[in-house]
Amino acid sequence: MHYQIGSLCSLSEGKSLAPQYDVVFCAKNFLSTFKDAEKKGTVVLGLRNIMSLGEMEKALEAKGLLD
Repeated sequence: MHYQIGSLCSLSEGKSLAPQYDVVFCAKNFLSTFKDAEKKGTVVLGLRNIMSLGEMEKALEAKGLLD
């Protein structure tokens, strides 16, 4: 993947930072936390395993964001 990681942070910090980013990854059970960011145009991708590069790539591909 050729994406730059902007920030790794806690859930509460991520909620306030999310609208500043194009894409946010989070655990699936926290997707609703980022609804405001989605309304502002941020793509929020929920993952079962947030450490899985393969799952990140599949999520990006499913949204048409992977080359």
